[in-house]
Amino acid sequence: MCIESERETLLKLKHHLIDSSNRLSSWNASVHSNCCQWDGIVCNNITSHVAELHLHTPVPSFSFDESLLEDVYDEAYEEYSRSRFGGEINPCLVDLKHLSYLDLSGNLFQYIPIPSFIATITSLTHLDLSDCGFMGTIPPQIGNLSNLLYLDLSYLDFGTHETLFTKNVHWLSSLSKLCYLDLGNTWSLGEGTPIPSFLGSMTTLIHLDLSNSGFMGNIPPHIGNLSNLAYLDLSYAVNGTISSQIGNLSNLLYLDLRSYYSFIGNDDWLSSLSKLEYLDLGGSNLSQSFQLLHTLQLLSSLKHLHLSECTLPRYNQPSFLNFSSLLTLDLSQISYPSTISFIPKWVFGLKKLVSLFLYNNYIEGPIPDSLRNLTLLENLDLNENSLSSSIPHWLGVLSHLKFLDLSRNNLQGNIPDVLGNVTSLVKFDLSYNELSGNLTLDYYVNKVDGENPKSLGKHSSLKVLTLSSNQLGGNPFESIGSLSKLLYLDIDDNRFQGVVNESHLENLICLRRFHASGNKLTLKVHRNWHPTFQLTSLDMSYWQLGPHFPLWTHSQNELQYLKMFNTGILDYIPHYFWKACYSLEYLNLSNNHIHGKIRNSMSNPISFVVVDLSSNHLHGKLPFFSSHVKWLDLSGNSFSSMYDFLCYKQIKTFDLNLLNLASNNLSGEIPDCWIQWPELIIVNLQSNHFVENMPLSMGSLVWLESLNIGNNSLSGTFPTALKKNNNLISLDIGENNLSGSIPTWIGEKLPRIKILRLRSNNFSGHIPNCICDMIFLQDFDLAQNSLCGNIPKCFNHFSAMLQKNKSTDLIIHTQNISSQAISISIWIKGKSYLYNSILGLVTNVDLSNNKLSGEIPREITYLDGLIYLNLSKNQLSGQIPPSIGNMRLLESIDLSRNQLSGEIPLTISNLSFLSNLDLSHNHLEGKIPTGTQIQSFEASHFIGNDLCGPPLPINCSSNKQISYIERSERENGGHGVNWFFVSFTLGFIVGFWIIIAPLLIYRSWRYAYFCFLDNIWYKVHHIGPIPDGLRNLTLLENLDLYKNSFSYFIPNWLFGVLSHLKFLDLSYNNLQGVIPDALRNLTSLVELDLSNNKLEGIFPTCLGKVTSLVKLDLSFNKLKGPIPTSLGKVASLVNLDVSLNKFEGPIPTSLGKVTSLVTLDLSYNQLSGNLTLDYYGSNVDGEHPKSLGKLSSLRVIRLSSNQLGGNPFKSLGSLSKLLYLDMDDNHFQGVVDESHLENLTSLKEFYASGNKLTLNVGRHWNPTFKLTHLDMSSWQLGILDYIPHYFWEIKKFDLENLYLSSVGSANFSLLSARIG
Repeated sequence: MCIESERETLLKLKHHLIDSSNRLSSWNASVHSNCCQWDGIVCNNITSHVAELHLHTPVPSFSFDESLLEDVYDEAYEEYSRSRFGGEINPCLVDLKHLSYLDLSGNLFQYIPIPSFIATITSLTHLDLSDCGFMGTIPPQIGNLSNLLYLDLSYLDFGTHETLFTKNVHWLSSLSKLCYLDLGNTWSLGEGTPIPSFLGSMTTLIHLDLSNSGFMGNIPPHIGNLSNLAYLDLSYAVNGTISSQIGNLSNLLYLDLRSYYSFIGNDDWLSSLSKLEYLDLGGSNLSQSFQLLHTLQLLSSLKHLHLSECTLPRYNQPSFLNFSSLLTLDLSQISYPSTISFIPKWVFGLKKLVSLFLYNNYIEGPIPDSLRNLTLLENLDLNENSLSSSIPHWLGVLSHLKFLDLSRNNLQGNIPDVLGNVTSLVKFDLSYNELSGNLTLDYYVNKVDGENPKSLGKHSSLKVLTLSSNQLGGNPFESIGSLSKLLYLDIDDNRFQGVVNESHLENLICLRRFHASGNKLTLKVHRNWHPTFQLTSLDMSYWQLGPHFPLWTHSQNELQYLKMFNTGILDYIPHYFWKACYSLEYLNLSNNHIHGKIRNSMSNPISFVVVDLSSNHLHGKLPFFSSHVKWLDLSGNSFSSMYDFLCYKQIKTFDLNLLNLASNNLSGEIPDCWIQWPELIIVNLQSNHFVENMPLSMGSLVWLESLNIGNNSLSGTFPTALKKNNNLISLDIGENNLSGSIPTWIGEKLPRIKILRLRSNNFSGHIPNCICDMIFLQDFDLAQNSLCGNIPKCFNHFSAMLQKNKSTDLIIHTQNISSQAISISIWIKGKSYLYNSILGLVTNVDLSNNKLSGEIPREITYLDGLIYLNLSKNQLSGQIPPSIGNMRLLESIDLSRNQLSGEIPLTISNLSFLSNLDLSHNHLEGKIPTGTQIQSFEASHFIGNDLCGPPLPINCSSNKQISYIERSERENGGHGVNWFFVSFTLGFIVGFWIIIAPLLIYRSWRYAYFCFLDNIWYKVHHIGPIPDGLRNLTLLENLDLYKNSFSYFIPNWLFGVLSHLKFLDLSYNNLQGVIPDALRNLTSLVELDLSNNKLEGIFPTCLGKVTSLVKLDLSFNKLKGPIPTSLGKVASLVNLDVSLNKFEGPIPTSLGKVTSLVTLDLSYNQLSGNLTLDYYGSNVDGEHPKSLGKLSSLRVIRLSSNQLGGNPFKSLGSLSKLLYLDMDDNHFQGVVDESHLENLTSLKEFYASGNKLTLNVGRHWNPTFKLTHLDMSSWQLGILDYIPHYFWEIKKFDLENLYLSSVGSANFSLLSARIG
């Protein structure tokens, strides 16, 4: 029997615990009076005192295959969450005076600190408080528990982002008897605290885990004294040289030294760890460990070797290594000093290998045949490489394979049928390749060598099948419909087609995730069909599911994600759908033809987190939603009332972040109930029928970043409620009936605005100068108002429209909903274009159709990053500023219908990107400047002036048209009568007077006619594939098809037939597919621009044949794979831009040969490798190419948003002509000293944030450069607790922008105040 007082203590303890699953049901004195028999209680056999308290909840652990299945994890975690204890720990616990074992691990005592009274239970020898959800400071009194043998305070973060902290760990030194110590994922209050040396005196330790604990620095040599240690985990706690004293730990079985950066030079100490079974050196710099692999093969017990993200030495890899026991080898994301694009030969000799990880490397060519020797392989991961050719048939020999990942390569051809022999497969991932062929039973029944192979449908063990983003065809369910254990199926974005019926799906009884969007499949099932599976996630977008609403979805009671975009549904949503799918969190039924009303009640509101029913035919009142909804898009319907929805009194506040009700039939005043929606970030009410003004309560939306109420019938003055919306990024109140002046407070109260659209209202008065305080403006549209006065001269304050500050982000998105891009319509050439995916790159000023007067201010021409400028239909006078030629990014200029005079500036011919120029109906005179584009513009764009020269049919010498008759007379000498020409002349005269003469006489007719022609050209300009008729222009040298809507593939004949091309511009279209290899035929090509398309595949290696190229722009496509070495053969290249793609691997060494490069843009890719002189110092073919540091002509380098490493200044520090350097957001690391920077004498803009670099210069260092922009955020500037003198005196220089956040200096706040 237990002690009665201790039984009462246990009951008090139970009373304060939350036991949701009733695990402590046995703790009931009336039923079981003997507490020693209660669950979790162990008493002393002699004294009956409670000795051990086991209240742990096992944290879910997974086998390798289960860890890959998110649903398995989710289910296990839900079960775990239900069973763990919560609440509080009653201080009565200390009354258990004989307690030696206390295990509370795996529970949730959230938001409370570790109770300090636990430290008074001095009898404890075993204390496990791991993964308990405790937060705050670890009580140092735990050091009083001098009898402790086992202490685990480790923390597993389940997304709570809470953790434990300790001011110091000196209290650990008192625990001299400890055998087991785990502080994993606990943090010192000062991150970067060195590992305490006193740990070396705790010689009884067998298990030591300090992983992710906030410790950082060298391993103290005293650790070598822990001779009993069998388990040592210092992952992400080591920085610097790894101590050789670890070699003294001869009993080690497990060693994890994974780090962000550590260095191993002499690796002899590893040979002493003869019992080692597990070794992880991930992230280490092993570039000087030339004998590492030979040393490691001496470890006869080694079973698991992890070298991922390491930097391996540059030397010839051995052909054979004797790793006699090795089961796991991880060589993923390896960085070599020189490019290695193959699997080391010694890997093929590891006959016992079970798991091989080689993902995210630069491996090229076919999958090596020698891998077939590894017949015991169960896990093979080659994803994210550059493997090409087809999938080899010999993979069928690896009959033990369970996990095969070949995704994100360049594999082509069919999926070989012999893979049907690998019946043990659990996970099979071939996504993001270029595989083709029909995935059907028939396809697999075809015999290659007389054998009848098994199909995919025979893989009875398969749980995960991912084939997305290929070119596979046929009906896949004829083959995979029998996979009864399949949990996850992803076949998105292929060319699958056919009819899927119930029999195809009836065996998929375990299916949990079903993603099959982007195909041409049709589902034909009985209206009352009940699937055999229970899904959690379903995406059937682009299937043909209609016309009826798929009622079978109601049976999916566990569905959390449902997307049926554009599926041909022509039905209403049954009212019981909202109850049946109660577990849904994401619903997208947009772009269908769903009609009727959504019938729900206040007692049954829609509570999904994300709801998208846009672009349907729903009508009636807006439905009721619960406060759980975060994202709501009902745009493009016919809803007619929103008052009950918006002013729902039963809920005080809603958590909605996005509300899109655009393009409905909502009318009346906008309800004044916005105070109930304080979390709104995006509100779109455009294209409805709202009247009056914006309600004052909208000013309560303090988090609002995007507001669109355009195209309504709002009236009154500029909404004063906007004064409080200080976080606005985008404001569109255009196309309303607002009047009055633009308020003077707009620049002060809306300082973050990037998009300001007030067009098509009745605003009057002057444009206030304070509008220039909106320095982030990118789209400024005041067109079609009644504004008067001069254009402010402060437009040059719009710094976001300056090229040096121009955004490189493709989209403009809100900061709090990062996935939600802002859309806006921009008017160009009289047409509205919706920008979304590249809005971040667009800059626009439109002041057209007002009453503005005076001259065009010269300051507007300082906006050299501006793309669209429209000042037409005003009363502007004076000359066009000659400095307009500095606006080199301009694509469209419209200055028509003003009173401008003088000549057209010659500098306008400098605008090489110009695709639209309209100067018609002014008082301009003289000759139209000649330029590449200008003569190609329509004559109607120059009429109504006193201009001459092409494209006008007016000769500048006579200032009149030259007729055909005059030319004919001169050619024939004026002799003889040619009656053919007489009759031709009569016909010409008749035609002239009937058609041409009125156009010359009546300006309005002439203008209408040219507009007609212009419109015809514009329509042709936007249609279909690139016309085949162009192939007849075989002598063409210059072809500019910029900014059309040409789609489909680039035709082979374009590169094969038009072999004389010198200038080819296909940018800003919708071209798809790969770049044809026929490009090699354009040997005369000087400029090639394929940017802003949807091109896929790899970088065209054939470009190495086009050696005359001066400019190459492949930016903003979907190209992937490595940048080929053949690019180094294009020695004439001056401008190279391959940004905004998916290129990966190292920057090829051969690029160092292109010494003519002036601009190099490799930003926004996935490039990796070390950017150092050593990196460029050798090549596999024995050649010694020049490094980036040798490209002495470089003026602009953009390397931002890649994964490049090393110290870049060892290579870039010699670029004395460099003006602009952007290397933000990479993995650069190392120390930068004065010698690295002294040659950068021309540098003006320097962006290097988001790296792990340290500036080590003298206190009074004076740079040789004079910067205007500097961003060194995340650098270590305060390494010596002082900031270099340069930064204190920075205010004396011309610096316009300075960013020094997170620079690691105690003096930074003083610096901020000094330069602020």
